[in-house]
Amino acid sequence: MAGGQAKSCPPVKDPCLPLCEKHKRELNKLTCCTIADYIRGNFMEKGDESIIFNQKNGGVYSLNSTGTFVFKEMLAGRTFSEILNKSGNVFAIDDIAEVIMDYRLFIEGLKKSSLIKADEAK
Repeated sequence: MAGGQAKSCPPVKDPCLPLCEKHKRELNKLTCCTIADYIRGNFMEKGDESIIFNQKNGGVYSLNSTGTFVFKEMLAGRTFSEILNKSGNVFAIDDIAEVIMDYRLFIEGLKKSSLIKADEAK
């Protein structure tokens, strides 16, 4: 799924997030993750940017304002669809498919950096 609504999908109820419920569930499943307590405890904000210290490997990661927003929402336990929906209230979004792709790439980067772990249980 590249992030768009297929022509065969049922009508969308939410104009802020133009995805059917099936695609929302699919995105939520693909991006479901767990954040370890040692990562949660080493997330530090300064203004609208932040850093994360990974004490297991000594890595320090900086996040821009968008990355900080997404990571904070993940820390709060929000699903991918909830984060996308809230993004519409925070940022001016012209192309939801581009935002979906950017957020998914960001989450994959967090996984590769061992800051989050895919949650296969859900």
